[in-house]
Amino acid sequence: MRLSPEPLHQPDRSDLLRLAQDALRRATTAPGHRTDSPELVQQLGQLAGILGEFDSVVTLIQAELQRRVREHRLVVTEGPFVGEPEEALATTALWAKEARAASEQTRRAIENAHIAASGLAEAC
Repeated sequence: MRLSPEPLHQPDRSDLLRLAQDALRRATTAPGHRTDSPELVQQLGQLAGILGEFDSVVTLIQAELQRRVREHRLVVTEGPFVGEPEEALATTALWAKEARAASEQTRRAIENAHIAASGLAEAC
């Protein structure tokens, strides 16, 4: 008989990103008309929080790609950057920078929507 618990599977970043994607997909299909108004307002705040984490995730992924290119662990085997992993990485960095800026703008807009909606209450 084993007294100690089995070690838990520690999810990696890909597992967590898939879980987040699944959760967001379920949130978009959940019936909103059955959700209390305060919860809807809270969901705006949660969405802003999710968008706030986006920058960190993109930065971590970009750093890992840079490390692997620097260590010559990545090569480009197809597409417009064949044989030029540094160029592929530089272009990836440009698009990632643009995505982070767009995400920040979206996060601020959602936060403003959350602030605006926070005073809403059910009519009596």
